[in-house]
Amino acid sequence: MWDFYSDTIFAAIIVCFLTAIYLFARRDEGERSRIFLSVIIFFSVLNYVPRYWAATHGQVPMLVVSVPVLLLALFMITSYIIYPLEVVSPGWLNFKNIVLLYTPVGALYVIWLITLWCGVNYSDFSSLQEMLPYITEFNVWFRFILCLLILCPVFFIFFVPYTKKYCNVDNRWKWIYMIIFSINTIAFLWILWDRSLISSTLYYYISVGCSLLIAYRELSTRFIRNPMSESPFPEMPSKVFEEIPCDSGEVDTPYDELENNNSELFSRLDEYMKKNAAWRDPELTLNKISSIMNTNRTSLSLAIQKSEYGNYTTYINKLRFDDFVYCVTSNCSGNFQQAFYDAGFRSRATALRNFRQITGMTPTEYFMKMGTED
Repeated sequence: MWDFYSDTIFAAIIVCFLTAIYLFARRDEGERSRIFLSVIIFFSVLNYVPRYWAATHGQVPMLVVSVPVLLLALFMITSYIIYPLEVVSPGWLNFKNIVLLYTPVGALYVIWLITLWCGVNYSDFSSLQEMLPYITEFNVWFRFILCLLILCPVFFIFFVPYTKKYCNVDNRWKWIYMIIFSINTIAFLWILWDRSLISSTLYYYISVGCSLLIAYRELSTRFIRNPMSESPFPEMPSKVFEEIPCDSGEVDTPYDELENNNSELFSRLDEYMKKNAAWRDPELTLNKISSIMNTNRTSLSLAIQKSEYGNYTTYINKLRFDDFVYCVTSNCSGNFQQAFYDAGFRSRATALRNFRQITGMTPTEYFMKMGTED
């Protein structure tokens, strides 16, 4: 069992090290989230190395339920949320805010030093189970409080200022990240409760699995918008889109008047969308655009239905598709994923699904065909 335990730690070191290197290599200029994530995962490597050394020399894992180790764990957990904070609000993490972020850990460390100065004796325990009979003692319940606080930092991502202009994610992304991260944290608390070799081994599988899942979501499902530029989108010339003519009759019957009103409303909508590139806002909804157009959802929806597009979803996806093609062909975006995000698609899966619905092909097939026809 010891050999399996040490081999598991060694595999965790290799996987985390390679993941950290790959994330750093895939960083984007002016965007810090992948750098932060790679550094955080590399912290895990540094944490695993001494454990591997101890395991290969047959040493029993160190006593983990001590105040210094719990404070170190709280420090690491706090460090781990730097990545989602940078994703939610790029640029918010300046020196002042980083200091504020670590202030609770520093305050708890000072409290611990004061208790030592006051003569509090912290008994040695190898698990939380051993501590339960002594729960009324200060040195025990103080450590239980630290264990509970380890669960808290991840919730801070829901309170950080939301930079809508540059934010690369929605609430769904934050909830998924919180769930993954919480699983990892709970696994750590479990090995504080049960210090068996089996639990310690399983912890590495869970911890590395969570890190890989977070890295996978960062690299494959989250689009990055450059927070350093004043405007994240390239200018779109109006000639990219064809104007949609509006039919008008010489005599307006009530039905014709309704048709003309729909046509006029859609023309105003189309003019506004193409003038402001409003589809590039991934959070644009029919309700929001109705408010901007000073009309109601029903009227605007009817106007779009009477157009050649049929419904709002088809209309907005066609504008995003045209924008995506323009960004790629004019080299305004670095790659397909960036172009999809610049065009207003929120996720890679949604972008590819809509692209196939419109063209019947993947982006690679589509542009290969365009090149052949040219």
